[in-house]
Amino acid sequence: MNMYRATYLPVFFLIDVSYSMQAKNPGGGTLLDAANQLVPGIVEACERYSVLDQRLRLELIEFHSIAEVVIPLSAIDAFSDNIPQLVAKGGTNFAAAFWKIFDEMGNGIENLREPGIGIHRPTVFFITDGFDMGHKNERAHAWMALSDKKFPYRPNFFTFGVGNITLDSIRPFRLGSGFAAATKDSSKAVERLQEILNTLVNSIVSSSVGDNPTERIIVKPEMLNDEEWYTDGEFV
Repeated sequence: MNMYRATYLPVFFLIDVSYSMQAKNPGGGTLLDAANQLVPGIVEACERYSVLDQRLRLELIEFHSIAEVVIPLSAIDAFSDNIPQLVAKGGTNFAAAFWKIFDEMGNGIENLREPGIGIHRPTVFFITDGFDMGHKNERAHAWMALSDKKFPYRPNFFTFGVGNITLDSIRPFRLGSGFAAATKDSSKAVERLQEILNTLVNSIVSSSVGDNPTERIIVKPEMLNDEEWYTDGEFV
């Protein structure tokens, strides 16, 4: 077993801020309102564990017609100091989102590497209302690059569809131990994503995973199986 003086789990939030995310949410507010609650809520949960500032690295990317880095890969304290209010703009372009996360994982993770540092397989949380307006072939090309088993940063990729979305439309976008899930009420997405991150947190805090980046950090879709969620329950 390799021993490391520190291990990092890179976590990327890839959030749809297109105008369609202004749709009313059954739980109140809009889909984008729920997205704006999500990231601060997750950071607050992480701040309960001092060890996580040494283990987690977080990045926030927003996408619409284009994709932009809002907060680069950072430790929790630096990340929490820079969380902005996400504002609706543009259309929805999955290809732009996938290419951006493809580039950012390579750049960000390489910047973390140094002697004695271990890196867990990165995790991506992709949150969208699913109405992709981009070119189908470009989306397929971008996803093929991201999901290629030869891609050294191929992530555990979770897709969460919110609003009037079907699971079939997002089912293809899952990788590793990630899965696809859909709900009409985006407030449920906030709750469930916090549960998932708590599972990741507990895995990191436990010594067996925290000291060995070859261990898989796995979140099972069964935690989402209630009347508000639809999941495929399969891993790829």
